[in-house]
Amino acid sequence: MNNKQVLDAYKKACGLQPQRVGNYYPGKFFSSTWRETAQLRMAEYPIFSNVHTLAVSEISVCGRFWVDPKQSHESSFSAGSAWFRPANEGGGWETNSAISTFHLYLSDEYLKSLITEDHDIREGALEFKSKGLISDPLITQLLVALSTCKNDRNPPESRNYELSLIRALCLHLLTFNLAESKHQPCSPALTFEELLRKISNRPSDDYKLEQMAIDVSCSVQKLRALFLNTTGMPPHRYIIEKRLELAMSELMIDSKTIAQIATSTGFFDQAHFTHAFRKKHGLTPREAREKLSNY
Repeated sequence: MNNKQVLDAYKKACGLQPQRVGNYYPGKFFSSTWRETAQLRMAEYPIFSNVHTLAVSEISVCGRFWVDPKQSHESSFSAGSAWFRPANEGGGWETNSAISTFHLYLSDEYLKSLITEDHDIREGALEFKSKGLISDPLITQLLVALSTCKNDRNPPESRNYELSLIRALCLHLLTFNLAESKHQPCSPALTFEELLRKISNRPSDDYKLEQMAIDVSCSVQKLRALFLNTTGMPPHRYIIEKRLELAMSELMIDSKTIAQIATSTGFFDQAHFTHAFRKKHGLTPREAREKLSNY
């Protein structure tokens, strides 16, 4: 993934110059912010074989958008609307509205590195179930949070915060939008290490002790012993710990309520979440959010 080639292709296609470029990690991902006053423009998006693009509009935009030129249609995007363009996909737009968008470019190799080994990864770029306008509020919120990040103060802290947001966004995209492999076996067996990795990447899933034992082809008693010997915790406690780790990162998203975080991270309700969080950290989720906002 060559950042300069991607940006040069976009500038040639759109006639715009990015106002800001964030080179987060060469070969994995980077971002750009594009702004332009109102004028009639038409552009064909460049096609990349290994770059997936997520974008969010900071203002309302009206115009004509398409993936296939034969199927263009009038659209209006409100401020905060997000869309996704997988690798190998083209498209274009025509509008006389002002433009202000934030783009996050993800390399196919980086996304593949985040996929658990129980998923059959095929040759070529990853395929996704949905593209175009995204109706997933968490992806939109994470993109908006990334677009407002500033690098002028506390660079190490800012970088860590941005990396956490990008990783959370990518894992969510892969969990809910990755197309199923046609060659994937119906009931793949997992090693215990793969099960731990799955829980770590997707802690909000509903995990049943009996089903986990079936997945790793062992008895419930042996599964409990494996958890204790490897993690020092019983299965239920390990899952709770991973959910609390995810919840801590989501507390930095101001637009999400405590109740929404409780649900999205796999807790039964807000009371269950608050009890588990206070037991681990000695303060409530609301108190932790206030403390984080002071940094």
